[in-house]
Amino acid sequence: MTRLFALFTAGLIGILFALGVSAQAPVEEIQVESVPAAPPAQVPAEATSPESAQPAPSAYQAPTEVTAPGSVQAAPQTYQAPTEQSETEQVPTEATQTVNAQGVRYLSGGIGKDEREQLKAAASDYNLKLVFAESNGAFVADVLVTIKNAEGATLLDAKSTGPLFFAKLPAGEYGVQASYRGAIETRSVAVAETGQQALDFRW
Repeated sequence: MTRLFALFTAGLIGILFALGVSAQAPVEEIQVESVPAAPPAQVPAEATSPESAQPAPSAYQAPTEVTAPGSVQAAPQTYQAPTEQSETEQVPTEATQTVNAQGVRYLSGGIGKDEREQLKAAASDYNLKLVFAESNGAFVADVLVTIKNAEGATLLDAKSTGPLFFAKLPAGEYGVQASYRGAIETRSVAVAETGQQALDFRW
């Protein structure tokens, strides 16, 4: 009997122990509230003045010329440096050839060596040659020339632009007068259709 009581008691204790475990109050679940992460710190932008806040100006571009429709733009010309005058290029001469109202052809000039050489090359076309110079041999210009025939009629009245004067006259005898700075010199000459007569005037 005692044994049965002991077994009963032990069983009852076991039942009570099992019931006590299951009867324990549920443990309150602790919810951990998540703390939102702090936003990343923003570095304050450097304060700028209104002038500095404006965008940097772009590089200057020269305005292009507006052309009318259909117009053609000329290609830009490249500068070419002037070249020196070659020795073979002829220098313009001041010698002038003229035919007067009486039909007398004449040529004068000879200022400078080059021009005198050019006149000499043309001298064969004229049958009278006059040379003007000072007594020391220096050539002169702006000499007034008058040529008259044997009857005294004036065939030529001109000014020489240099120390050399050439004329093409009909065959015959002539009086030649040369005036330089008011001083007058006179010569007589007979010319033929061919060949050349030369007269030298000095002051």
